[in-house]
Amino acid sequence: MVMKLLLMVPYCSEETYTVVFANVSKQTNQQFHKYFRLFTAGLIANGLDVVVGCQFDVNTTSTNQRVISMPDERVNGVRFHYFKTYNIPIIGRICKFFQSLVYTFSFCMQNRGTIVICDPNKVASASGVMMGTKLARGKLVYILSDLPSINTGSLEEKQSLRQKLADLIISKADGYYFFTKFMNDLLNKQNKPYVVIECLVDEKLENIRCNLADKYPTRVMMYTGGIVAHYGLEQLVEAFELATVPNTELWIYGGGPFAKSLTELCAGKDTVKYLGILPNEQIVREQMKATILVNPRLTNYEYTKYSFPSKNMEYMVSGTPTLTTRLQGMPEEYNAHVFFLDNESVDGMAKTIRDIYSHSDAELYLFGQETKEWILRNKGYTAQLRKFYEHVLKTL
Repeated sequence: MVMKLLLMVPYCSEETYTVVFANVSKQTNQQFHKYFRLFTAGLIANGLDVVVGCQFDVNTTSTNQRVISMPDERVNGVRFHYFKTYNIPIIGRICKFFQSLVYTFSFCMQNRGTIVICDPNKVASASGVMMGTKLARGKLVYILSDLPSINTGSLEEKQSLRQKLADLIISKADGYYFFTKFMNDLLNKQNKPYVVIECLVDEKLENIRCNLADKYPTRVMMYTGGIVAHYGLEQLVEAFELATVPNTELWIYGGGPFAKSLTELCAGKDTVKYLGILPNEQIVREQMKATILVNPRLTNYEYTKYSFPSKNMEYMVSGTPTLTTRLQGMPEEYNAHVFFLDNESVDGMAKTIRDIYSHSDAELYLFGQETKEWILRNKGYTAQLRKFYEHVLKTL
């Protein structure tokens, strides 16, 4: 009998994403959708039956659309059920709670043996999912890419009611899918079944190659991702200018709360460009044409122990070398396949940038291609999700 999984996360098909988020001003959840596209592909590749219950993740600051309704569909073996989403403060959250509770309970009662997978960071819907699953005596697994208690960067800061509720929900799981080993140490006090899978890569990228001749003639250092103050972007901009390496430019893509300040910071600079938000498929093409991909995320925040940036994974599979800070959540096996920003001061970053650019284009290209081969061989979604099945799902 095929194992049935109910995945209750705000994830939709690529076609539906294009329709629903066409008029959304801040498309900052592209990485989330890409991750779950690979996640579900890995589950299907391992012979599992996957149904997704999606409540669209929008708010009143990103779109004026108040009610979102889309027809259910089946794409690449995954069945999608789209809830009617009400983009109305408070009312929207109440609806998400009751929709999740009723649907999860009903689904588990009709499909005995179903395992429900949920993201507890989506507190309103996760509360309903937890109650519906427990009432139906089903099994519940949480997938945690981040911890709600340290979104601000520190475990010591006062928790909001939402964060406390999320922590309570997390404790009710029957199994866990963590992104770093530190998450398990912090949350899995009862030693329930768990797996640590820090990243997934798209196996289809194996046949997509960028030749050295296809690189930009200017030696571009590129950042793609969230535009957030504590991600080190201000220090990176200052360091890049201080490095003064000929025939180089820093290009930054993404959206987030630091975007306005970053725009002002880059204004009038000839070699530093903030280029805003692009669709993920276009970002991937840009990454392959860059010389170096950089992640300057500062490591003096405790949350870096409890997250593995999908950005680094996407960088590495592009075939372009990755330059990153030494993030605590990144396992040591990655160390031989990236360059490090060990000194996070502006002067220290500038020195590292000069050192990196002392390598020839051919040397950097070869390093990037070797990294791509390694990560495809070791972190493909089929093998990674097989670990999830063997260590968690099969044991429940």
